[in-house]
Amino acid sequence: MLPSLVKLFETAAVFEPLHVSIRYSLKDIINNVNRWRLAILRKHDADRTTPGEREQEQLNLAQEAINEYFLYRKWVVHVSAAPLALIHGSGAEEARMLRALARVVDGVEGGKVTKLSADQDSYMERILARFIADRKEKTAYIKQLDEDNRSITRDATYKNYTEQTLWHPLPGSGEFGAAAAKSSTERKFIDWLQRVVALDDSEATNWLNAVFDGPSPFDKSFDGGCLYSGVHGVNYDLTVEHIIPRDWTVVSEAIDELANVNRDSRTIALITASENSSRGTRPMSFFTMEARKEIGDVDRSVEMSIDRLRQFLYANPRFSERRKAQACRQLFYGFLTWPMLSDARKYAGSKPGDQMGSWLTWVQFKHARFLLDKHPAGDFEKLVDWVKFYLFGGCNPFIHTPFEQVIKSHYLKDESIGLLERRLRGNAAMSTVVLDVVTGRRDINAEADAAVADAPSRMDDSDPPNLSLAASKPKRVRG
Repeated sequence: MLPSLVKLFETAAVFEPLHVSIRYSLKDIINNVNRWRLAILRKHDADRTTPGEREQEQLNLAQEAINEYFLYRKWVVHVSAAPLALIHGSGAEEARMLRALARVVDGVEGGKVTKLSADQDSYMERILARFIADRKEKTAYIKQLDEDNRSITRDATYKNYTEQTLWHPLPGSGEFGAAAAKSSTERKFIDWLQRVVALDDSEATNWLNAVFDGPSPFDKSFDGGCLYSGVHGVNYDLTVEHIIPRDWTVVSEAIDELANVNRDSRTIALITASENSSRGTRPMSFFTMEARKEIGDVDRSVEMSIDRLRQFLYANPRFSERRKAQACRQLFYGFLTWPMLSDARKYAGSKPGDQMGSWLTWVQFKHARFLLDKHPAGDFEKLVDWVKFYLFGGCNPFIHTPFEQVIKSHYLKDESIGLLERRLRGNAAMSTVVLDVVTGRRDINAEADAAVADAPSRMDDSDPPNLSLAASKPKRVRG
């Protein structure tokens, strides 16, 4: 997998080049991993043997990668659903936010931002119908995923497992910023957000109070103005910034299912050109003095203090705790939604560079969690995500429910927190397998073909296979 920060100080270290000129398919890679795994298990079962140590490690990795793939597909369904659609017990909040969205539709469509929609009831009916249909579709899709998972894990007689359902599309399609087409949905969203940012404080507060039919202060510490500096758009030339730098997406962009990684509306923000330039591709700093007093320094295993780590991080002194919390919600969404994110371009095929986006985010994990607990999303941040649902579909679940509730939802259980942690640490099984393929360390298609050719084509139903990856002591060992 990707190297840790410690590797950055080993100047002799050299990493494999990335074969990103070739297109890959995440679905095909995982299907071939499973073909190889099942063929190996069938062969050992037929021969009454168990795998050798190295082969057992590969089997364990394959099983973990498959499990992560199914969990990841559930997450993809979550982020492609309407906000709150797959969170139980959120009916009152759903109704409140749907009404608020209906009231701003005219402004989003190009009307005056502070004037509420003229046809709120009609908008509400249409959006509610879309919301209900979206929930029904996504719930059915998750049930199909569960059936797929049961099929793949219980049945070793499959010669070539193929998904029974299509890959659910991830968000993103167009271009943001200067490259956005003038009449595009992306340009419409950015134009609306810039007009909102240009409001003065009293205008913005009065507008939000009307939108939510009650007190709802306009918190300009993050979305009300530039994500970093809090400036107002009327005085500055704001530009679109990718919260996850493009340099971190080199591997993801080579995967067909992840090709829209830089087009996701939920990982972009407004920023001044000077701030954008000063950050470069550095990971954000989530350290705060309060968190440091409360939970201490980084983990001892990192062998670095906060003070030393700061040299690798972007820490603008005007970057308030609220802004950090919002950026954290966007980053956590990004790392779960788009696998293989890190600063790969800096070290691919050469000595390591001066930063590691995923690992540097990981060592701040407990500090980021502290920020999320202290500064939950406010009404305006939620409203912006509902506007994104209206224009693009989907949601960022971390905005609408507390972090703990998202990762322990009915459909995700608590497995998604483990997946997020492994992605940030750089040892997620699915990502490891994909990187092995992208760097040329493994030709998984050829391995699967060879294993299938060498294995029995089917099992005798009267002699069920031993699917345990820790089989009993063999009479004879292969591999």
